[in-house]
Amino acid sequence: MAIGVFSSLFYGTSIASGLGIGFLLLSKNENNKNIVLHILGIFTILLAGINFVSLASNDTIGKIISLSIIGLSISSIIINNTLKKYKLAYFIITLAIVITILSLFSFI
Repeated sequence: MAIGVFSSLFYGTSIASGLGIGFLLLSKNENNKNIVLHILGIFTILLAGINFVSLASNDTIGKIISLSIIGLSISSIIINNTLKKYKLAYFIITLAIVITILSLFSFI
């Protein structure tokens, strides 16, 4: 029973991430893109935090990957807000989400 709940959680986060990335890249309105970027940044930070907490204490490389994903998410929001380099911020947050989902499914 618990495996079904966890697999549903993983599939739900993957679908939500895919929809968020799709909306971020396909939307024409810059205000909507900024809102979606901030939501995806917070979502990625939460997922990477969950991944960080769930790893064993001797899995140092996995924890470093999780912390670097959090750093990528924060840097994409900072780049978007201060430097106004939107495409770079979109690329960084997309990369962070993909790495997070792959690490949640234990591919990294």
